[in-house]
Amino acid sequence: MGREERLHPVVTAVIYYGEKAWDGPRSLADMMTDMSEEIAAAFCNYGMHLIQIRESEAYAFQNRDVKLVFGACREIFRGNYEKLEQIYGNESIDRELASVIAAITDTPDIADMFREKEGEITMCEAMERLKEECRTEGRTAGRIEGRGEGEKQKASEIIVRMLKKGYSEAQIMEITGVSREEVDAAQAVR
Repeated sequence: MGREERLHPVVTAVIYYGEKAWDGPRSLADMMTDMSEEIAAAFCNYGMHLIQIRESEAYAFQNRDVKLVFGACREIFRGNYEKLEQIYGNESIDRELASVIAAITDTPDIADMFREKEGEITMCEAMERLKEECRTEGRTAGRIEGRGEGEKQKASEIIVRMLKKGYSEAQIMEITGVSREEVDAAQAVR
């Protein structure tokens, strides 16, 4: 490398979209085994910038699409469907954004809704359809009490899907009519 040559800066940023809080390393030093004091004194640590979707309300995104994806995903992870509708209900979303939200939140039903319709759909419309689907599934789950093992298995699968979509135990019990024990049993299998 010559005297006049320069390097370009590199910044490491991790966008974490897991449902649980990040518990991994936040720097190069966090990934190292124990170091002696001599090595630690010469060691050049390298930190990373961590952006967690679940805790992203502190960020002021300028891009409308980025802001919408982070905000919608955050509220879906938290199960705040009413707040989601309140904030983003009238926002039009194109298919690509819907696919990103669906992939991050593991709710393929949202992307399917956008595929069915040409162009854009509002978030309110998508959430209403998603809630209606969960209600329909929930009613099916609630009616299986006293039935065979196959139907109990189906109810358990429905409860697990609702949990993955961010519904709380109370919401699942209210919508489906299942007991807390049935929700707990489904969570244990999950």
